[in-house]
Amino acid sequence: ADRLMAFGRERRDPRALGMALWLLGWLAIIAQEYEAALAYGEECLRVALTPLDRQFGETVVGNSQLLLGRVSDGIETILRHRRQAELNGWRLSAMTGEVALALSMLMRGELGKGVRSLESVIERAENEYGYRSYANWGRIYLAEFYIAMLTGTKKPSLRILLRNFLFLMRAKPIAAEKADTLLHQAMADPWFSERGVTRARIEFGLGQICAATGRSDLAGGHFETARKIATAQNASNWHTKVDAATASFRQGG
Repeated sequence: ADRLMAFGRERRDPRALGMALWLLGWLAIIAQEYEAALAYGEECLRVALTPLDRQFGETVVGNSQLLLGRVSDGIETILRHRRQAELNGWRLSAMTGEVALALSMLMRGELGKGVRSLESVIERAENEYGYRSYANWGRIYLAEFYIAMLTGTKKPSLRILLRNFLFLMRAKPIAAEKADTLLHQAMADPWFSERGVTRARIEFGLGQICAATGRSDLAGGHFETARKIATAQNASNWHTKVDAATASFRQGG
């Protein structure tokens, strides 16, 4: 992507620049560097030549906005993109905001609705479109929701707790099992290289589950694998997360 960007600047080729920018944007999303992803997406929208590149740039912008907590802006961007993609008959492109839209429901405190929406995206991506990697992205995000429930991070307000009381009563006892199953399903996808950042994310999640369920020896193994991948990929934010999680469970939380 960097070479494509350099080529585009040297030749003043907006097609090469547009492609490079949305590629870099998605790479930043994968690395959870959402501010950088948003900047790439917005620049792509400014310089992209083709409708396809502009559409891909818009998905980067919308997903980044949502993942940064700018829920209203993100929903508006993704829905606008989806309408245009459906008009063009670009069915896979239209789907690329579905996981983020489901996450927006969780961010708004619609926990049961958000989980059901993520489960629906996973089922449709896998069985209707054969889009296995996107289904597994959905599984990773859904697993991380269950892990947050299990570990008590990102505590919801009292209003949200009361609104989702029945869902939480049913979901919390099975959160560890659900998250573990989802992450192992994603790990089995050959699209996610065992040396890649996504694998580090999966290993980190498995470490969190083990730490929360009292299996500290297994947690340490998962965290160490995640750390090695993060170091090899120069993913400093993941390295920081792994170190913090390792220190926390060694100190007993």
